[in-house]
Amino acid sequence: MRKRILVLAGGLVLLALVAVFFHRVTVDAPKALLHKMADQVDLQAKSVRYTQVGSSGMKWEMVADSVQYQKRNDLALFENLKVKVIMKDGRIFVMTGNRGVLNTRTRDIDIDGDVVFVSHNGDRLRTDSLKYRDRLKRIETDRPVVIENENTHIKGVGMILTLKDQKLAILSGVHAQSFAR
Repeated sequence: MRKRILVLAGGLVLLALVAVFFHRVTVDAPKALLHKMADQVDLQAKSVRYTQVGSSGMKWEMVADSVQYQKRNDLALFENLKVKVIMKDGRIFVMTGNRGVLNTRTRDIDIDGDVVFVSHNGDRLRTDSLKYRDRLKRIETDRPVVIENENTHIKGVGMILTLKDQKLAILSGVHAQSFAR
């Protein structure tokens, strides 16, 4: 209840942001900082939770230590970001990283720094950088990747994963190990 009151109290400031960027915002910390920044940053918040349901039925849940919103550039800059994507069929994908940039117009996300992607079946991908392209429903990187599960260990450089049909391509330098069960 206290969280909703805080959000409503900042309603006038957040109304424009809600219309363009957020469907729902919950500020987790009761003493959260929310203030207008100079020049490029229109809004900054700490302990942020962002949820969005797209027209395709895909649901996004983003949690971050902080976010800076730049309305002029249609960008939200996140620190210590966790993105949970729930597909229409119930499959869940989770991406985490040190930094994230969301283009609020295209809904594309770039995540950098100790990036981990976990699929609905437990496959784990590690890399330095991932890019999600909303129009294509595709995750990609040109960086080295390591993909692991209980049966395999795959290394390579560059990767494309299409979420809709679950097709994965490692682009070069592929080294794979399979473990007997």
